[in-house]
Amino acid sequence: MTIVPNQFFPGDSKPLLVQGAGFQKERREYDVEVSEELERRTKRWREKKYETFLPSVICSAPGATISNIEFVSPVALRATISIPKTCPIGNYDIVVTNPDGAQIVGSNVLQIQSLPNGQIKCRKCSVLMPKPVDIPKNAAERKTWFCPNPACNWHQSITP
Repeated sequence: MTIVPNQFFPGDSKPLLVQGAGFQKERREYDVEVSEELERRTKRWREKKYETFLPSVICSAPGATISNIEFVSPVALRATISIPKTCPIGNYDIVVTNPDGAQIVGSNVLQIQSLPNGQIKCRKCSVLMPKPVDIPKNAAERKTWFCPNPACNWHQSITP
């Protein structure tokens, strides 16, 4: 099993593509008895109902959550992963459990890395931002980070 992307930082929340083999969704059919009261008599009949069960996906990283699971095909699932800011750096497993109970395990497929020295993540789009730019002296000697993503245009100023 592989995941794309496979490298994350503490505090990340982004889409995830899980690739492997043997992913299943199951559609179960069952009968339901339905009744309706009609002027002193009850009409009864049976209807078919359907329910679809998707695989569950979990991550072994402490506090990490995987949500919005979408079955794409027997070899691909889409989801959203959220890594808490307090998550330890390291490699973690992803486990997919099919509706029939069969599990597909991806050992050490997810890597949580520390932020490079002097960098922060953009709070708006999660892109890594380069080291801060010194603002002119009249700005109280603040340091300002600018997001390099042109679609984002976010910045943060910090006074040391």
